[in-house]
This record gives sequence, C-alpha cells and structure tokens, in this order.
Amino acid sequence: MRTQFLGSFILIASLLILSVSGAPAQGLGTATGPALLQTAQNVQFVAHVGGVTLSVAVQGNYLYAGEGPSLSILDISSPHQDAPRLVGKTGPLSSGLVQSVAVSGTHAYVTAGSCLWIIDASTPISPTVASSYCPAWFSGTMNEVAVSGSHAYIAAADYGLVIVDVSDPQHPAEASTFSTSTADGVAVADGYAYVADGTNGLRVIDISNPDAPSEAGSYAPTGFWAKRVAVQGNYAYVAGSYNDGTTDWDGMAVIDVSAPASPDHIGTYEMYDQPAYPYDVAVVNDTAYLVDYNLSYLYVVSVVTPQNPSELGHYQTPGWAQAVAVSGNYAYVADKTRGVRVIDVSDPYTPAEAGSYQTLGEPQGVTVYRNYAYVADGTSGLRIVDVLTPEHPTVEGGYETGNARNVALAGGYVYVVNDPCTDKCLQIVNASSPDAPFEVGWYNTGWSNDVAVSGDYAYVAGVNGLSIVDISNPAAPGPAGNYDPGTCYSVALAGSYAYVTSSSGLRIVSLSNPSSPSEVASWNSPAAAMDVTLGGSLAYVAAGGLYIVRPELSGPYQVGSYAPGAGEDYQSVAIDGFYAYVADWDGGLRVIDVTDPSDPDEVGFYDPPGGVGRGVAVHLGYVYLANGEYGLFILQFAPSVSATIPESGGTLTSTLDQTAYTFPAGTFSAPVVITHTLRLAGVPGSGNLTGIHHAFELNAVYSDTAQPAQPVPGKTYTVTITYSDMEKGAAIEGTLALYYWDGSQWVKEPASAVDTGTNTVTAHPDHLSLFAVLGETRRVYLPVVLKGHR
Repeated sequence: MRTQFLGSFILIASLLILSVSGAPAQGLGTATGPALLQTAQNVQFVAHVGGVTLSVAVQGNYLYAGEGPSLSILDISSPHQDAPRLVGKTGPLSSGLVQSVAVSGTHAYVTAGSCLWIIDASTPISPTVASSYCPAWFSGTMNEVAVSGSHAYIAAADYGLVIVDVSDPQHPAEASTFSTSTADGVAVADGYAYVADGTNGLRVIDISNPDAPSEAGSYAPTGFWAKRVAVQGNYAYVAGSYNDGTTDWDGMAVIDVSAPASPDHIGTYEMYDQPAYPYDVAVVNDTAYLVDYNLSYLYVVSVVTPQNPSELGHYQTPGWAQAVAVSGNYAYVADKTRGVRVIDVSDPYTPAEAGSYQTLGEPQGVTVYRNYAYVADGTSGLRIVDVLTPEHPTVEGGYETGNARNVALAGGYVYVVNDPCTDKCLQIVNASSPDAPFEVGWYNTGWSNDVAVSGDYAYVAGVNGLSIVDISNPAAPGPAGNYDPGTCYSVALAGSYAYVTSSSGLRIVSLSNPSSPSEVASWNSPAAAMDVTLGGSLAYVAAGGLYIVRPELSGPYQVGSYAPGAGEDYQSVAIDGFYAYVADWDGGLRVIDVTDPSDPDEVGFYDPPGGVGRGVAVHLGYVYLANGEYGLFILQFAPSVSATIPESGGTLTSTLDQTAYTFPAGTFSAPVVITHTLRLAGVPGSGNLTGIHHAFELNAVYSDTAQPAQPVPGKTYTVTITYSDMEKGAAIEGTLALYYWDGSQWVKEPASAVDTGTNTVTAHPDHLSLFAVLGETRRVYLPVVLKGHR
C-alpha cells in the first residue's frame, strides 16, 4: 500500500524468552478485551468502531443497535430523537456480527453468530456482558431473538426455534428446541411463537409450556416465503414474497391468527418497486413499517383495514435497509453500511430523514496522520475518525466517494481510489475541516486498488496497471503516463522508483520520466502479491505469506519469509520498528518480528470476530486494523512475560526489552504472579525529557486470590534495564534514569543510577507501576524573538 519507513524508535528485538528462578514460568496467556473472548497473544484490544448495522431495538429513551460485532446504546430522549447520541457500547462479541437485539427490563438479548449474549444494560453508559449461550451442537447463525417473560426465543436458521430459560441472566439454560426448516424471524404473543420459516411459511408454535413446544398451526402454501414477522392483536404481518407460477408478489402478507390452528391469509401489500427483497416489518397501532433490502426503501403501510393494506408513503435510505424499530414519530432503520437512519414518520404520506447515527460501514483500508484515521469505507466512501484518544475513537465526518478501496495523504489532500467505479476512480478530497470534507477533483484511472503520492504525481495501482496522474492542479488532474503489466494491487514509492505488486510478484518501475515509466527489475512471488511496504533497504511483500525482498535493481532477491503454510492470505503489511504488522484475510492481525530478515518469526496475533483482516496501519504504537463489515479495530502490541514469585523471592527477565528483576525474600507477603508488559503505545508524554524506547508496566496479583499485590511496605526489589547505543538517540547518556508515572507526572526513582560503561540503568523501587527510562536531551533552545505591533 503506502510507503512506510522504519519508525524512529528501536527496540532490542529478539524472541521473547522468560528466565525465572524460584518458580516455574507461566505460559503466555490469551488476551481478552471487554466483553470478549477473542484469541490473541501479545496484542491488546484498545477500541472498536463501526461495522455493519443489521438490527435495531427501542426501549424507552434508548435505541439499541448492532455495530459490527458490538452493541451500541444510543440516547433518543428529547432532543436526541432525530440525532441519536452514543452513550455506551460493549466490546466486540467474539462470535460474530450482531444479527438481532431484543430488550427486556434491564437486559439486552443479542444474537451474534452462533451465540446468544445477555447484556446488562442497567447502566447504559457501561453495558457489560452478563453471560452467553453458545451451544456446542449449534454451528449456524442465530438470526433473530424475541424475549417474553423468563424465556428467549431464537429463530436459529436450519436448527429451528431454540428456547432458552433466561430467568437467571447470569446462567441461561436451554429449555427446548423445535425443529423447523429455515427459521429466519420470530415474534412472541399470547403464548405462541410465530416463526417466519422461509419456504415453509409461517409456523405457529404453542409455547404455553416452553419446555415442550408444539406446533399449533401453519400457513405454508406452495410459493410462499417468509422472512420476518410482527404480531399485533389477531394478526401476523409477514415480510415475504409469493410466487406459485401464476401469482407473484413481494411485500407483506396479513394473516389472521385468531384461530392459531388455522391461520388465514386475508390481505396483501405488494411492493411495486422491483427488484424487491422484503426484509423486516414492525407494526404500531394501525400502521406497518416494512423495509426492502434490495432498493433500501422504508414503506409506511396502513393496516386500518387488514384485508386491504395500503401504502401511505415511502422513503429510500442510502444503504441497504435491514431492520426497523418505531418509537413515537420516528422509525429507526438499520441501514447496514450506513448505520441507523432516523426517519420522521409524523406525516406518514411524506416520510423524511431527520438524522442518523453513522460510524463506519465496511472499512477496507486506513491511513493515520496526526490525530485522525482516514478510512476507505467501501460504499460509504471516505470516513475520518478522530483518534486523538485511541481508546475513544469518534467519527468526525466523511465524503461519499465511490466504493472506496484505499487512501493516501499528501499536501493537505486525501487521495481516494475506488473499486469498482465508473469515472471517479481517483478522487481528491480537501479534508482541512475533518467534519466537512469536500471533493476538489477526480480522474478516471479505471478500477483502482491503491494510491501513493509524491510531488506533482499520484501513482494509482489498478486494473490498468500503474497509472500516473498529474495532480499539480488538484482541481483538474490529468494523465501523465502509464505502465500496464495487467492488474496491479499496490504501489510504494522510494526515490525515482515505484514498487508495484501484481499477480506475479513485485515489479520495480523507473519514474525518471513520468510520461514513459519502464520496468527495470522484478521478483516473482509464489502467490499473488497483494501489498508491498518499504522499510530501510528492504521490501516487505504480502503474497500469501510475508516475503522479505532486497530490491536490487540488478536483480531483486528474497532475503527471508514467514509463510507457515496454515492457509495464510496476507492482504496488507505495515512496518514499525523491527515488527511487521500484517492483515490476514482469514486470520486478523499477525505481528512478525523481522529483526533478522532472514529468519522472521511470529511474536503476536489478534484474531477478531470473523477472523478478518483487510488493511493495516501503525501510528504512535497503535495498530489500526480495517476489518470490512466488522469495523475498525484499534490494537496495541504489548508483549508480556509472567512468573510466580514465592515469599522466598525469585527473578524475572524479559529478553525482548532487556529488563531483569530480582525480588529478595520477603518482597511480597504471599506468592504472587508478576507480569512485565512492554509498552509501545499509550505512554504519557515526558515533557522536556526524552525516552529511549524502554517503557514498561509491572503489576502483580496474589496467586490464590488474583487480587492486586504490591511489595511489603519498606521492601524494595532491583530492576536493571540494558539499552543499546542506537537506542540512546538524542538523550544525554549520563542523565538516564528510571522514572515512574504517578498518575499525573513522571517521577524519578530516588535510587536510580546509570552505568555508561555497561549501558545499564538500575533502580530499587518499592512499588509496582508504569515505568520508563528517560533522560535530558541534547537539544539547543535558542531565544525567541517576537516581532510585535507598535
């Protein structure tokens, strides 16, 4: 993708080895984020934003919406009915995208993948997972959930209706199951569960005894297909379609269920806009609200006369309408890639959008600069996310380009490439005001995958090879040159050369004459080369696995590779320090130590819900992983080592950052598990002092209780940090010392000392904390002369 160079920080990069005396080492554990059980090693979850919105529910003053694999809670009390305000959010749920949400009392019931999650929403600003129900025998998708009394009723696709006892939200228990064909939707009323069962139509299930459900009746004529259902009074309203070869309609069937044993189809509303795909329905009083996925319409339908439902009005949303919930004068539509759309239906004849809650829909690529992440968000175009505080990312604004595939920044402009596209395949956007970006110019490069910018030229990799576009006037970009070996996937720049990837590998193209670029060298990869990033004198190529290539013009050659043969499909790679951060299509984020380019090795990973990885960027130690419909994940590589230290004392050594501890007998009052964690991100600023890339956190818990532990008052331990001459940077070596963070400032450890002969800093703390080796700098501060006005 974009050209990236080695970061300014250098670490002692070697395999993470734990040396312990006094107790056996503890194996590296699995990192977990809030509410989640993602598989990870040495990578910590920081935040998540975006992903498709497939479901909405309303209770009181709050709207509950799926946001990729997370559940978001939005305030819709006055004056926020038309502009929902995010107040709380769960972390990503490990089982997949949020498919459905129902709210009962203080709990939200969420289906995601093959699990039902019960969320304690009693404090909306901080929803927490109470429990989950993930039956081992179930491997499909739980489509929709409805809650009545002490039971949750799940439309579980091929597995039919699953009934779960949720009387104790902390311990849900399966009550029973009822086999149907393809249960897609469910509604519960008056002792019956109404299941929208695909080609088996509407099934009416007697649930008066949830432990022993039985079929009461059904409506399933040949050609009838049921997607979702809502029930009010004596009527079931089914979003679906009918085609028996003679009669053909898409829309809503009104079915009289006053006699559950013999449901009777009494009325039909037909969508006339085609091709239609009725997806969900909600009914309030005498009005039905029906959404169509294909054309993304919300239809407002009168059911005053159930035998003759009639359209009052409709509104087309910008995405793909998936679900609808209604409260007061507003219909809230889950619009897939466009978040929640708020439709004012106070006048049902002219529904109109009043507001929205939109984050990210399906991030494909990401670039981070200063306080903002610039996201190529698929069909939503360019989205700009404020990441000043990475733990709390917020979407500032966006511009609807085409189907955004990637982005680059240069000269105050954002360059967006689209795939597919008709004419605006490269778009130039002014984002000087992140909340209101606007288009400056565009050029038709054909379907495009990547872009890099240098000087007066944009270099676009796509279906037409490498297109060189003159952007000296951003308002009127024009053709400069072209190199076309077939479809190209990525481009990186260095000097007067472009490094371009294609299905056959890496190609080095001379740009000395932009109007006539020419290939000067190439390297063939074992699989299609999807991305290339430059670091130092090496090229890092994502081609199935990771291949490290020395791009000599006389003949590029492979230096090393990491391709363990476990089905890797690396899509994107970023280099920071001695680590390669790789987005794996089916494996999330992989962190590869490239200290020795001839022998790279994986030292960390994060496997998010869905296991996807599309694009990756690293900024100030934070890793930004674009995961398509699952959203944008913000992570940090934080390798750690742990050991049990008994009362008799022990030692702990982390060779990754050359930090060694000695704990004398009596340091702790009882055995503890102590953990050293390297910090590459989230380290507070050090003012006039400078760091040398040795920041780490030390904490401990008692072995028997897992409660936090500190040394016995008056007891100290010894910590020794070994640094390299390269790491010193601008620091004055003789001033180096160990500092700890007291919550507001860095404080020097009183007994800290530096030995410049052995390149070590030694201290004797009496507490556990966040530590950093800091020193004074060699910077020269000149007097400031201000020219004022008389």
